[in-house]
Amino acid sequence: MKQFLGYFQFIERYTHSTFKSLNYGNDAKEIFNVPERIDEPISKFFERLFTESKTLAQRFYWCAIIAWEDIEESDVTSFLEAKEIRDKLSHGEYVEESQLPVEKLKRLSLKLLGTKET
Repeated sequence: MKQFLGYFQFIERYTHSTFKSLNYGNDAKEIFNVPERIDEPISKFFERLFTESKTLAQRFYWCAIIAWEDIEESDVTSFLEAKEIRDKLSHGEYVEESQLPVEKLKRLSLKLLGTKET
């Protein structure tokens, strides 16, 4: 339980920290490839989506798209599964300790740090 919560807290803090370092104009705008004929209103729309991202999941998505080049679909799935478990624990629901994805969170944490697991 302790390892699960520790890895999850690291991912949560790292995600918020990384997201705060991003800037829509410099980091996110290029990924949308908005046609010039509708650039201004659509760019404002996407910028609002970016700047109003407050939840951990929203920010994790943005970081995975923009900042974390090694993150893959399976990593996003692992994060979402772990977040669901963490949310259950936070709301007082029982979670079987043997079901905690500690190794997946460890691998994801190391991947975010750019470290290969030995």
